[in-house]
Amino acid sequence: FLDANNGWTVGDDGAIWRTTDGGARWERQSGGTRGSLRRVVFQDAQRGWICGREDGPGGSSGVLLVTRDGGSTWQRVLAGAVPALHGIAFVNDNDGYLWGEASGPYSSGLFQTKDGGRSWAPVPGLSPGGWTSAWFAAMDSGLLVGMDGRVHQFSGKEWSPIPADALANHRALACLGGLACGEGGLLIDQQSGRWSLARSHIDAKALGQVAWRAMARQADRVLVAGSPGGVVLLSDDGGRHFAPRLTGVPHSLHDSCLL
Repeated sequence: FLDANNGWTVGDDGAIWRTTDGGARWERQSGGTRGSLRRVVFQDAQRGWICGREDGPGGSSGVLLVTRDGGSTWQRVLAGAVPALHGIAFVNDNDGYLWGEASGPYSSGLFQTKDGGRSWAPVPGLSPGGWTSAWFAAMDSGLLVGMDGRVHQFSGKEWSPIPADALANHRALACLGGLACGEGGLLIDQQSGRWSLARSHIDAKALGQVAWRAMARQADRVLVAGSPGGVVLLSDDGGRHFAPRLTGVPHSLHDSCLL
């Protein structure tokens, strides 16, 4: 959402849906692709991006769409030029990252722009097969979740995994700020430079059946969602403590947003 009224959601089969009335009604938009769209972000009121993947006879490739008219129309860029993409983020008007699978000459699975997205360059290095989720505080500071389910801290040039015991033998699926979540009800936070399990006030046996895969934050409010979608976690203190909230939704949740 750009404001209380204007928002977008994306998904499989090239689905792009737009609302201009706070979600009461949604209209389908065209992006010129039938691919699986994974994430939509806006740099400002006019410039926005959608990324994802498209599968074909020769394998998968990345999908990157851009709007420069406030989301009225979308154009595809970098067609067939990058591997399958899972996410995009900007740290300011000019600097940002694309992340996804690692293949061929793009062994890091990470791309960066320094000109507002007009051009993208691969980040050198080897990744654990690519990245499923990432968050960046700056170009030289971030977190990435690898295909191996490990959480990696990023210095701008290289990434190092956090201690394996912090994950409690579970696979991470998403990260946001100093938080990461994943399979088996995994929810960890970083305080004073150390990673530890976050408090969720849910029975340990029940947590073992949960896969958290979506995180959102607005100021000190943090929302965590996943599968099953009937329950989400909500924090009002920046992620130090979480309480469950019932949603009544029977389906798995893959992304979330806090206004």
